Amino acid sequence: SNQENDYFGQTDLFVYTFSDSTSEKIVGGVHTAPTWVNDSTIIYTKRSKPNKWGSKFFDLYRYDFREEEEQRLTYGSRLISPVYLEASNQIAAINSYDGTSNIMISEAVDITQDSLHFQSVTQFDNGMQLLSLAWIKDDLYVDGVYHQGRQIYRVDIPAGALKSMTSTRWENRDQNETTEGLIYTSDKSGIFNLVIQNNGQENYITNV
Repeated sequence: SNQENDYFGQTDLFVYTFSDSTSEKIVGGVHTAPTWVNDSTIIYTKRSKPNKWGSKFFDLYRYDFREEEEQRLTYGSRLISPVYLEASNQIAAINSYDGTSNIMISEAVDITQDSLHFQSVTQFDNGMQLLSLAWIKDDLYVDGVYHQGRQIYRVDIPAGALKSMTSTRWENRDQNETTEGLIYTSDKSGIFNLVIQNNGQENYITNV
């Protein structure tokens, strides 16, 4: 959230408690959504301090709620939107370089710096901008922009390709998992609302 900051781009990591509607700031400077590894560990992207050449990167960090400690997992990696898949113990993230985004995956092992070795799944060089990832069952989904308009894709990991799941004139983004189908946000009504897609049919969850 950017609460307590002056700009939309200044975001920190908070934990929200449903029972009393309170939120507690955990870490500052966090970018994109975090991913839960278990009930006490999350992984997230954070803008690192400048290196010896003055360059800043988005690196992955781990926070342990039991120890209340943060550990840096990568250095100079340019990784955003990490998502963890418990079934295969893998972490996927998005890397951006020279104006193009690509999807990276690493075996997570014990989630330490030495255990993460990201390999590129896609090999785009066409200016594709990828923005958020989600594991839905055993499939990896991503939303992104190519030329114009943000749409949702399923990642064909063996082929390193994207299969379009939405292709309308409207913006579709921020996909997530549900037992009822694919949930995402769409601005078809003129403002972003939650939509559920099942067997090719779309229905509104919200209409605000």
